[in-house]
Amino acid sequence: MELRERWFASERVGRLYEALVNEEDARACRDIGSEACRVVPGNFLLQIIAQFLTKLGDAIANPKTVLAWLLNALGAPGVFTALLVPIRESGSLVPQLVIASWVRHMPVRKWMFVLGSLLQGLAVLSIGLVAVTLSGTAAGLALIGALVVFSLARPEVMGRVLGIVYRCIATHLTKKAGFSPRTAQTGAVTLVQRFGSAL
Repeated sequence: MELRERWFASERVGRLYEALVNEEDARACRDIGSEACRVVPGNFLLQIIAQFLTKLGDAIANPKTVLAWLLNALGAPGVFTALLVPIRESGSLVPQLVIASWVRHMPVRKWMFVLGSLLQGLAVLSIGLVAVTLSGTAAGLALIGALVVFSLARPEVMGRVLGIVYRCIATHLTKKAGFSPRTAQTGAVTLVQRFGSAL
């Protein structure tokens, strides 16, 4: 617990947070208690690191470019390349149908996000191991298996966990545009931010 406290409430982390975030918004603690406010800088930096690693995993496990090239380089049959996009895209949506209700009733949901992120990391490591150790059909099967795990563990499954992130983005954009929360309609902006990379 002491290590956690040192990270979340350290002066160095606080200075880094204030350097990265607009000075007037750096300590926006009006709506939270002082204990929660102390750990905002550490939580912010952890969220940045988690998002960076998630995007890195997405780039490495890109079925249209990286994985298609990798399967070709490993001499895997073409059928595996044809399976990449359907597995990647449907694999991230199907679990939401199954576990969304269960996640909604969890009192602390962050551990679901942590579990999903850890499983994604292991899946990306598995893809790397496949690349250096296997070839042919064995490589195709192993890579498809790792992609299934990666897709099922996507943090989008935890969409309800991260709803606060989108509310924060909407609030920040509203303030920057000079509107009040009542008059601004940020849904379209949030939608573009969320799905814009797919366009």
